[in-house]
Amino acid sequence: MTQRPRVLIVDDVPESVMLLGRALGGDYDIQFATSGQQALQLISQRAPDLVLLDMVMPGLDGLQVLRRLREGAHAADVPVIMISADASEQSQVDGLDTGADDYLNKPVQASVLRARVRNLLQRRQAEHQLRLADHVFRHCGEAIMVTDHDNSIIEVNPAFTRLTGYAAEEVIGLNPRILSSGRTSREQYQLMWEAIARDGFWQGEIWDRRKDGGIYPKLLTITVVSDGGGAVTHHIASFTDITAQKATEEQIRHLALHDALTGLPNRLDLKGRLERLHRLLAREVEVLQLRSKIQTEVQDQVTQSQREYYLREQMKAIQKELGEQDENARDVEDLRQKIEQAGMPEDVKKEALKELNRLAKMSPMQADYALTRNYIE
Repeated sequence: MTQRPRVLIVDDVPESVMLLGRALGGDYDIQFATSGQQALQLISQRAPDLVLLDMVMPGLDGLQVLRRLREGAHAADVPVIMISADASEQSQVDGLDTGADDYLNKPVQASVLRARVRNLLQRRQAEHQLRLADHVFRHCGEAIMVTDHDNSIIEVNPAFTRLTGYAAEEVIGLNPRILSSGRTSREQYQLMWEAIARDGFWQGEIWDRRKDGGIYPKLLTITVVSDGGGAVTHHIASFTDITAQKATEEQIRHLALHDALTGLPNRLDLKGRLERLHRLLAREVEVLQLRSKIQTEVQDQVTQSQREYYLREQMKAIQKELGEQDENARDVEDLRQKIEQAGMPEDVKKEALKELNRLAKMSPMQADYALTRNYIE
């Protein structure tokens, strides 16, 4: 449940206090004080959200109370509406110069009072949110960059300077492309802007360049700020350096695929390589079977010279298609040679070769592949 705003009414005339309280209705928690000294005591215990302060009171008058409020730290920013029967211009100037946020003449109209109180509380809430947002902007650990609708930089936070090396005055008015490293493709940038235009949001990894020339990967988030009509007014980008994260991921991947003692590929890595090889073999044999079928069909319809020409062309196409996979196709033999040449105990080497042979036999197409290679070459 939302807590109601607290309003302190300060007036030495009890009837005036009651009238002001009734005018505000039941939308606020009301406190009363009939002297300036009592008002300061209540405020010191707990600052209200707003003060209605009579200007003329015995002892501490309204101006003195207001001056002490503005000089202190506890309630210096509490909105104050000065109320007085003195409608002179000088009285209003004195109240506003002392620090009042508004000024009302007695007798106070209830509707006007409610509107003034509501507007001041809304303004104070907006100011509080702005201060909070500014604090987050200044002290956030992520780099933040704000651009206008033309994508020119208008604001950056201190974390931006720490990460990129650029001071705010060096980048204000420039396009964020000054950070580009050249490693992120044009196609990726195009997809990014398409997503921003479509969804008003994008998040992903790109590579950027610091002022000193260093290139680093970063996780970037971009959001769009629009006006009431839907037109883009600003872009807000926040990003962090993920170099350490990338290094950790690579280390984990290496540990998962290599023996910790010898540094050689382990069974998981070997199995993965063989599985890739099996998939390549299956595709290549399918290609050869298709070529063979087409060739058989053509042989029934063409002359001997035409068959020879067609066969040569087909073999060239097959060689081109399979040639790109030559390096992968030699994985099994390469691994066998590395194991045989590795400086490891014989029993370990024997077990590794045994495992390699077992996994290699998992492919039903190995013999067909060997025959095909011999035929082509």
